[in-house]
Amino acid sequence: MTGDTRDAALLRTYEHLDGLRARLPSAEFELLLRTLCRIGDAGGGEGPGPMDVTPAEADRVHFTPAVQKAVVTSWEMLEPAVDYDRGRLRAIVQGLKVELERADRDAVSLDGILRATES
Repeated sequence: MTGDTRDAALLRTYEHLDGLRARLPSAEFELLLRTLCRIGDAGGGEGPGPMDVTPAEADRVHFTPAVQKAVVTSWEMLEPAVDYDRGRLRAIVQGLKVELERADRDAVSLDGILRATES
C-alpha cells in the first residue's frame, strides 16, 4: 500500500471519528478512543492469541452496542492506514492518546465553567 493510500485511510478515519464525536455522548466517545488505543497498544490483533478489549467495570455502562460497532468500524478504517507497520501504528495510537487527553482537559474546563456559572 502506498503512503498516499495510507494517508487517505487515516484522514477518512479521523473524519469518521470527528463525526462520532458529534453523535456520541462524551463518555462513550472517550471510551471508544481508549479502546482503539488498547487495540493499537496490543498490536492491532497481530499478536498471539485473542485480544481482550473488555472495558473496566466502571466503563461497561458506556460500552453500548453503538460504541462496540464504532470500535469495530473505526479499527477497520484504521487498519489500512497502519498497514501493519508497528512504528506507524504507535504514532497513530499516540495521536489518539493526545486527542483523548485533550478531550479530558476540555471536560475538566467545561466542568469548572459550569460550576462557576451555577454559583
